Amino acid sequence: MEELQEEYKAFVKESNLHSLDFGVFWRPFRGMRPLVPSDVCMIMGPTSTGKTIVGQNIVKECNMPCLCFQLELSNVTMFERWAANVLGVSQERVEKLYQNDNGLGYKIGYLDHIDVAAASIHKVENIGKIIGDWQRAKGINYGIVWVDYIGLVDAGGGSRYERVSRAAETLKRIAKSLNVIMIETSQVVRHLDGQPEMSDGKDSGSLENSAQLVMSLWRPPDDGETLVIKPVKFNKGKLWSAVHFDFDGSTATITPKPLTTP
Repeated sequence: MEELQEEYKAFVKESNLHSLDFGVFWRPFRGMRPLVPSDVCMIMGPTSTGKTIVGQNIVKECNMPCLCFQLELSNVTMFERWAANVLGVSQERVEKLYQNDNGLGYKIGYLDHIDVAAASIHKVENIGKIIGDWQRAKGINYGIVWVDYIGLVDAGGGSRYERVSRAAETLKRIAKSLNVIMIETSQVVRHLDGQPEMSDGKDSGSLENSAQLVMSLWRPPDDGETLVIKPVKFNKGKLWSAVHFDFDGSTATITPKPLTTP
């Protein structure tokens, strides 16, 4: 126990360097306890609610090196989205800017802490090795690993429920063994007509069980420019109320609205 105490004392002295504090960049979450290495955050929502854009905004704003496993979107699409976010222009405008001037790279230096391990499929048992290979090649230790999205991770045979369960449990072990914060995006059942709750997770209860924080996303059908983010599980403190964001898909940005729904 004495060894654990010394490790804890050393951590808390520099916890701001290793923690993910949503309140730093999303003011309505100020006061919510930050995530720390080995924690898992799951972002869940129906198709086309903006899960990837939320993940992009989180890793863009964090102060730690991040490795993203992008299993769904192409490299071109991902870069275009991030460039639009940083430059504050539409994705269509990004394309035109780069067609006319390929010297814009210096303007997106704000993303230098992000690496992308792009592939159509990654075997879940190899993800830990891939993280280690990237860390050795870069000479850094990642603080955050983001998997977008977990349903596309190759977790071997069996039913979809068994595969997703295996993926979630393996990624949790990787987070702990490599001392990283793991962010995962996941879909929920398609027929929802309101804010997803814990019971609406798709394919496996292991997704929610392995996560310290589960964030539910919802887009009101009558307001395409609003995104609602609601923590539905948080085992490190009280649950925060739903927060309403302005959602701009063209620039891949989300901004907390001045007023939120309690």
